[in-house]
Amino acid sequence: MAIATYQSIAGGNADYPSSGGLPYSGGEKTFAVYGTWDGATMKMKASFDGGTTFITLSDAEGSDLAFLDNAIFRIKLGQCLLRFVISGSSGSTDLAVKVS
Repeated sequence: MAIATYQSIAGGNADYPSSGGLPYSGGEKTFAVYGTWDGATMKMKASFDGGTTFITLSDAEGSDLAFLDNAIFRIKLGQCLLRFVISGSSGSTDLAVKVS
């Protein structure tokens, strides 16, 4: 079974998508992020006001969710827009984010 890519991340430090956000229907879902990291850190942000304000997602202890390597994780959120933020890349980051 093939799972479609939710967001491709290719290049360097930036927000993906670069404007707006990806619609998230809400609920609990499993995410997978994998590929070539090239020193990058990926954080996730959510907007509940149509894309005006994006807030970094955090774990139960209040620390920002930050990924440095291939990962599978679950997120439970209400309906919102999502954005993936890349920092620390040397410029050849190539990642796929999938949701199931």
